[in-house]
Amino acid sequence: MIASLERMLPLYEAKMIHHYDHRWATYEPDGTTRDVTLAEKQNPEFVVLSRYWVREEVVSDRLGGRWDRDCLLGWRDICRSTDERTMIGSRFPTTAVGHTMPIVLSAHDLRLLQMVWSTFVFDFVARQKVGGTHMTYGYLEQLTTPAPSFTPPWQDRESPCFAVRTEFLQSSASWGLTRGSPFAPRSMRRCSTSTGSSVVTWTTSWRRFRSSGARTRPRTGSTGLNVILEV
Repeated sequence: MIASLERMLPLYEAKMIHHYDHRWATYEPDGTTRDVTLAEKQNPEFVVLSRYWVREEVVSDRLGGRWDRDCLLGWRDICRSTDERTMIGSRFPTTAVGHTMPIVLSAHDLRLLQMVWSTFVFDFVARQKVGGTHMTYGYLEQLTTPAPSFTPPWQDRESPCFAVRTEFLQSSASWGLTRGSPFAPRSMRRCSTSTGSSVVTWTTSWRRFRSSGARTRPRTGSTGLNVILEV
C-alpha cells in the first residue's frame, strides 16, 4: 500500500506571493482565499494551502533535469501600471506553478535578481512599459537589468552582504526556504555596512557619474534577462 502512494506538490498561484513573501495568501478548505495573518507569518512552520495539487513526478518532468535547487523565482503575470506595485516577484519553494506565475531558471544567484526586481527603480520603469494587464516575458526582456557580472558603484563586498540582508527578510521567517539555503547568521555579522548606507553610497556614486558628463547605453544580447530567462 505504501509503495503505491504518490507525493503531491502544491500548485503555487501568483496571488500567493508578494515581495520577499511566499506566504502572502492562502486558500481555505472551502475554496476561498485570504491574506496570511501576522501571527501565521511569525510561525516558521506555517505553510500556505493551495487549491490544486500536482504529482511530484510531473513537476520533475516539466523541469526536465534543468533545476536541482530548493527554491524557484517567479513573478506575477497579472499586473497593471496603476497598481501600487507593477512588478511583483519572489522566491518560493520548488513546486508546481500555474500559468499566471512564470519562473526563471538561472545558473546565477536568484537572490540578486529578486533584489533588482523588488526595487522602486525597476518598478517605475516597468510601469512605463506595460500597456495591458500582463507582465509577459516579452515585456520583461525589454527592461534593462544588471547582468550577474555587473559591478555596482559601491564596494564589491557590500553587494553580497546586501543580498544576504534581503534574503533574511524572507528565509528567516519560514523554514520552507531555509533547507539548503546558503544563508547563515554569521554572514549577517560580516556585513559592516547597513542597507541604508549602501543606498546612500549608490545614490552618491550615481550623481557623480551623471555630473561627470559620461554617457552609457545598455547593451543588448549579453546583458539583461535575455540571458537569464529560460523559457
